[in-house]
Amino acid sequence: KTLKITDKTIGLILSAAPAAQLISSFAWTSLQTSPSVGRLACLIMGLILLSVGSVFFAFSHSVGTFLFSRALMGVGLQGADTAGAALLMQSSTHLQRDMGHLELVLGIGFMVGPALGGLLYDRFNFQIAAAAGGVLPLTLAMLATCVL
Repeated sequence: KTLKITDKTIGLILSAAPAAQLISSFAWTSLQTSPSVGRLACLIMGLILLSVGSVFFAFSHSVGTFLFSRALMGVGLQGADTAGAALLMQSSTHLQRDMGHLELVLGIGFMVGPALGGLLYDRFNFQIAAAAGGVLPLTLAMLATCVL
């Protein structure tokens, strides 16, 4: 099914994730510093929300669900980003090197992710390409529960 939406609406959908990151950053900070929740739980929750948002986005059929799923992705990404960086800073013995490695991996992801998404879209369809974006965060969440 094809939605007939304007360029402005597409821009609004795309901006929902960074807007949600901004709005949710204070809540994530409070949760991470809370003795009852902590950084690791925030990392795992953020990765799960990012994954769920990605899959929800893949199967959205209206502007409202696209907006909601992008916002959910933004909330999850903010939780995972801040908690991941905080855990790295807390546990690193070579912080400068490790932060450089983190930025390297993020840069590779920003290059490979869209290319892989484009290949999946060409080979399969939008749903597969968009849902694939939820596989890595879910895998990382499961790995974090076992390793950290």
